[in-house]
Amino acid sequence: MRKCLVICFCLVFLFSILLVFAQNETNDTVEPDCDSIPISMWCSDEITLCPMAIDGQGCSVWDCDSCEEIPPEPEPEICAAEIKVNFDKNIYNVGDDFDVEIGVFDLQGNPIPNYVFYSKMYDDRWHSANSEGTGSEGYFRSNGEIDPLPSGITSVVIEVYTEGVGTCAGVQDTAEIEVISNGEPEPIPPEPRPEPCPKTCAVNISINFDK
Repeated sequence: MRKCLVICFCLVFLFSILLVFAQNETNDTVEPDCDSIPISMWCSDEITLCPMAIDGQGCSVWDCDSCEEIPPEPEPEICAAEIKVNFDKNIYNVGDDFDVEIGVFDLQGNPIPNYVFYSKMYDDRWHSANSEGTGSEGYFRSNGEIDPLPSGITSVVIEVYTEGVGTCAGVQDTAEIEVISNGEPEPIPPEPRPEPCPKTCAVNISINFDK
């Protein structure tokens, strides 16, 4: 009986020691000193809530850096609403200098910079188109010298146009210039006309043999 009491006393003593250690360990635990955070924070799209995370000090924080990147809205496509071609004169002599200006404009009439267009020339036939582009101000400017035209040709037509791309439709414009050779326009030979019929016209002729 005495031996049982000794064992019980030892068990109670050990339990008391363990309880003291547990209380000391609990008292040594320090809660992190966390700053207050907003009730909610939103990603850059202002629609998605930032995810919650725990920082290195054990504090809850809004982890907006881990928001998925939202691609920016694409810039609206700028379409050409009009293209214009202008020469400094309407009539030139062979060998004259010329200046030409081509502008591409949007719906508000503003020139569009760096816009691709095409140009081609017609004298007695259409020549191959050339690809050009407007400059930083929205215009293409060029100059040169008037060359002789093929025999019988006294004018040149210049056509400029843009091609339809995406939602943009193509636009087109033309200009015609007259070219004078040796001081006067080279005459175009008239088309031949049928001879006029005399007052009495034969409408039929026949030949007959007696046999």
